[in-house]
Amino acid sequence: MLWLYLHFSNLQLDCLYHKADQPLVIVCSQSNQVVQLNDAAKSIGINMSMGLATAAALCQHLSVVPYQEDSETKRLLEIASQLYDITADIALDLPNGLFLRVGNMLTLYNNINNYWQHINKQLSSESLHYHYACAYSPFAAKLLAQSQLDQCWQDKNKIHQALIKIPTAQLKVSNKNLDNMQRVGIRKLAQLFKLPLKDIGQRFDIDLVNEIGRITGELKHGLNFYQPE
Repeated sequence: MLWLYLHFSNLQLDCLYHKADQPLVIVCSQSNQVVQLNDAAKSIGINMSMGLATAAALCQHLSVVPYQEDSETKRLLEIASQLYDITADIALDLPNGLFLRVGNMLTLYNNINNYWQHINKQLSSESLHYHYACAYSPFAAKLLAQSQLDQCWQDKNKIHQALIKIPTAQLKVSNKNLDNMQRVGIRKLAQLFKLPLKDIGQRFDIDLVNEIGRITGELKHGLNFYQPE
């Protein structure tokens, strides 16, 4: 079953009204790091994960907004509601992602390109920043979208070739797993895909097994499907 993932990387920022030429950052209160920023902030050298103190030192008049997960969740539900007229099966990945089940919609839209044009038209009308990708498991699509692939492919070989190039550092696993993989020279998904899940479990731990199993589709994971009010 083909899936499309939409990653709204600047969802809170997209909800704010701000002057384009005024540097603005959204900062996580727990880590005190920049999690979203506009182009004006980027132009003066501020980047993602930069500490607030460093960012403020680069700009005397920097606008700082605290990150609010609730505001992103609210906006994500609005987007899901708008897309529901176009595509039937939408699963929420709170606070800033959507899984769209594509396979059963291709009969209606004839092909993936036509389907994507309808999705893209709706999103473009909302002035949203997003990245997207298709794959044959929901979590593979998510990983590719978060890697900013920005392609809607049906070709399994193309999707696989894109996946195996992704660095293991992008996996949502513990630092211990990342360090252990680094220690034995595993730096790309291509190397992990060559190992059976059983071997991964013996070398590392169950978290990495679950992560790889969900990406390959060998392990299923429940999704929170959107239901309109």
